[in-house]
Amino acid sequence: MIGVLRAPEGELPQPTLADVHRLVAESCRAGMRVELLEEILDTAPESIGRCAYRVVQEALTNVRKHASGAEVSVRLNSRAGKGITVLVVNTAPGDSAVAVPPPAPDAPPGQGLVGLAERVALCGGQPEYRPTDDGGWKVKAYFP
Repeated sequence: MIGVLRAPEGELPQPTLADVHRLVAESCRAGMRVELLEEILDTAPESIGRCAYRVVQEALTNVRKHASGAEVSVRLNSRAGKGITVLVVNTAPGDSAVAVPPPAPDAPPGQGLVGLAERVALCGGQPEYRPTDDGGWKVKAYFP
């Protein structure tokens, strides 16, 4: 930790695709029900790996904020010549969901998914996010 604090700003470690398992483990320790399925057969360029990590991070944050008690599936697929796909799907909030009050009518909308879509596009990826038929959410990013 001291090394990180002393490192010049440009040298701070940034999370990548390889760090998603740690992010999922942290979410599980915080009480979320998250399943991670990885099929990583090729390495990702660092910038795309960082972006893929942020996709998972934003999706898990949204589940924690808006769908407490939901089950979450995180799928990572990386194959040579086939690109990288990140898919995070959650069910509708579970029975143990904590009621989250709706935002105030004059509150500005969040920018998480919009910003994430912009980030994915800047990395040359194709973002997708939408509600599922069962009341959950799907967040997907494909990087060629």
